[in-house]
Amino acid sequence: MKDISPPPGTRAAVIMNLRSMKKIPCFWYVSQLEQMRIALKVITRYELDHSHYFVSNSYGEHFAFFIHRSDPKIESPMYKQMCKEMNCKYIAAGIFHFSINLFNHTGQRSVFVTKFVGKIQDPIPEKILDEMLKACDLYSCGQIYCSDCGKETKKSNLAGSYFAGQYCKECWIGVTGKQKDQGGWKKIEEKETYN
Repeated sequence: MKDISPPPGTRAAVIMNLRSMKKIPCFWYVSQLEQMRIALKVITRYELDHSHYFVSNSYGEHFAFFIHRSDPKIESPMYKQMCKEMNCKYIAAGIFHFSINLFNHTGQRSVFVTKFVGKIQDPIPEKILDEMLKACDLYSCGQIYCSDCGKETKKSNLAGSYFAGQYCKECWIGVTGKQKDQGGWKKIEEKETYN
């Protein structure tokens, strides 16, 4: 029997419109999409773990989409850090931390990152969906948020990148942001071997 598998590097994708995500429960993303990802990897024989899920905005542009559920043990340092970052004392039973990442269609540029707390059966909060849509529309119009300070800037004015993160001039050289007075993201990127 002749092998009819797709050529190496072929990927299949699930594409959703951002506006259609308003009523989909979070568990669908973390369970159903994961099952689809595994099936698509088998079908296409694509060995890497790049996203197979994309969302599209009103401009018709596609963005790679990831949603992860974090369920760390209550006594773990990770749990305590997440609660600190999200201004909550604890996570009750049935409520989880979620993180969402959106990248451009190639996965090379981070477009939007956020975290939220919610029940697994609830949809992504509408406020977050609105923020996702705004970030995607800005990107389509030549703007992007700095991955550190969150400042809106023209893509052409970005000073540098570290992996998928994109940085404004001030954060890149360490005038502002998490690397303030430490040489900025530029200093970190200069040490990176990318191996």
